[in-house]
Amino acid sequence: MEQSFKYSYTILNLKYLEHLYKYILENTEGTLPSDFYLNIEATLDVVYNQELTNSQQIVLNNIISGYTSPQELTKLIKSESIVLSQNTLLPTDNYTVIGTYFYTKPTDNSFISSFKMISSVDGNTNYKFKVYDSINDKILCESITFNNNTLQIINMVPSDISNLPINDTLLEIQCIVSGDNKCNIKLVQINFSVLI
Repeated sequence: MEQSFKYSYTILNLKYLEHLYKYILENTEGTLPSDFYLNIEATLDVVYNQELTNSQQIVLNNIISGYTSPQELTKLIKSESIVLSQNTLLPTDNYTVIGTYFYTKPTDNSFISSFKMISSVDGNTNYKFKVYDSINDKILCESITFNNNTLQIINMVPSDISNLPINDTLLEIQCIVSGDNKCNIKLVQINFSVLI
């Protein structure tokens, strides 16, 4: 009877087992698993026809622990620049709308993956951006405070974005400036991605 060696690994996301199996195959050199299944204890069992060496076990452990599920893998498919109604802002106590974007629910399974701004301030001044869904009265994201004196690319990514719209709506790009000088905004861009 042929001997087998079982490598067990606790896995939290069971949805992408097939993707994980292919990922292991693609990243393993030499010994390949003869079986692969989820057992009743909710651990992932990778079965080999021979015992793995210590170094092979370390490689496999690194492969699985470094795995990224498809829900976190995205591909940028389009970017659209947002026309600015104002690109120079003086200090104010309130957020000012600097541009609007009519959001239409995509038909290509894409979603908003980031907002990108290019901006700077003159001298001792702070500023922040906010993206606001004016129809559904929800904030999609709000940046940290910046005070860069040279142009800088500011990228608000998925971890910063919430309340993605599920219907057509009007998004407002807002900015608040505090300090002694003006804020210069060169570009606001919305990026769409799809899961891969």
